[in-house]
Amino acid sequence: MSVFLTVLKVIGIILLVILALILLVLSLVLFVPFTYGVKGSYREKDPEGEARFSWLFRAVSVKLEFRDNKLDIYAKILGLFRIGILDKLKGKKEQTETDAAEGGTVPEINEEKPAETKPAEEEAKPAEAVQETAQEMPETAADSETTGPEPDASEETPEGPTEGSETAAGESPDGGIRGKAARLIQRIKDLYNEKKQKIDEKLADLEDKKRFLLRDRVKAAIAHVLKMIFRMLKHIMPKKLSGKAELGLASPAATGRVLAILSATMPLHKNKIRIRPDFENEHIDADGKFSGRIFVIVLLVYAVRIILNRNVLYVLKNYKKHFS
Repeated sequence: MSVFLTVLKVIGIILLVILALILLVLSLVLFVPFTYGVKGSYREKDPEGEARFSWLFRAVSVKLEFRDNKLDIYAKILGLFRIGILDKLKGKKEQTETDAAEGGTVPEINEEKPAETKPAEEEAKPAEAVQETAQEMPETAADSETTGPEPDASEETPEGPTEGSETAAGESPDGGIRGKAARLIQRIKDLYNEKKQKIDEKLADLEDKKRFLLRDRVKAAIAHVLKMIFRMLKHIMPKKLSGKAELGLASPAATGRVLAILSATMPLHKNKIRIRPDFENEHIDADGKFSGRIFVIVLLVYAVRIILNRNVLYVLKNYKKHFS
């Protein structure tokens, strides 16, 4: 009995450890933010850039680097182990190509077999059969000429007009044309009524959908969903932003127009990106960076608030009735 209890105790401890690990990983995913950052520069028509996405205080990170017109993607774990993602993808692609080249099938060579020679007796038989048929054909032709064609008892000379011919002759050509015209008009009417019925059904369906979308609860649900999505986007947007650029185009007028357009974006970055015009030289020099963080728990809360809203539940419940 004590051994059985000891086994149960060990199993319970193992299950508790596994549950604790699951809760720990889930807590880390929900409450530890995912961070991202992007920085780049453009000087003398030579672009460079770097994008980073990390988690757990950069213990796990993925980087994209673009330098000297070359793209490199790699992952780092604890800052020690580097895994080249792009190199692995290229290696797999080359391996599949080599496997496909090596696994090609060799075409089979079909050896032509010599034609089998038939015995001379078998070749002589068809010639003899042709001669016999040629001798029999004149006899059959002569017999057919002497006998002549037998009269067909079913064919009789018409003695007079039948009843059907009288009724056909009695019909006027105007009656046949009028009948065809009436049938054509009836077909056009049926086709018109069928198309009109389908159009009326479509219009009634659109009117039903319109009435459903104009309900107050549907409007409230749409407004609530848009509000939550806007908050999600606001949470995802970069928290730090900075940059500077020196802009000079071919003509001072073009430089002034572009500068006026870019100045309209000032409310978005709150004057954190400074642009200095150069009306004498033609060149573009720029560099900038931005970074932000994402809490999964925040996005999850907004998603739950969308799903559990009463108006959203009402729309989900009645959606199939009007849009099926």
